[in-house]
Amino acid sequence: MARWHRPQHFPTFNTLGLRTITATIQDSGTLSVQHSITLNVVNSAPVPVITQPAAGQSHPAGAPYTLRGLATDANETIPCTLLAWSISGWPSRCKGRPHRCDVTVVFDAAAPPTSG
Repeated sequence: MARWHRPQHFPTFNTLGLRTITATIQDSGTLSVQHSITLNVVNSAPVPVITQPAAGQSHPAGAPYTLRGLATDANETIPCTLLAWSISGWPSRCKGRPHRCDVTVVFDAAAPPTSG
């Protein structure tokens, strides 16, 4: 008859790289067998996605428009507060703008866009 030895706590590793994982089974006597695998622990980059507007879409100057986006990450949950927006032709004024998933802007033909 096999015995199940359940660990009380698994440690959290704070580094990336190769890990060897081993499972050991021992019968009621003295026979035991191990099986090991190697696992490569990686941290992938987050992926930002603009959901609105669609690429190439037209929008009238002077009218408010909501930009929407999100970010995904295989390793963690990414909050909207980490999503930063920038607009070509307006780089200096986009710095420090609100970090969120929805940003309302106005594209004025005579001036840089305003954000709210």
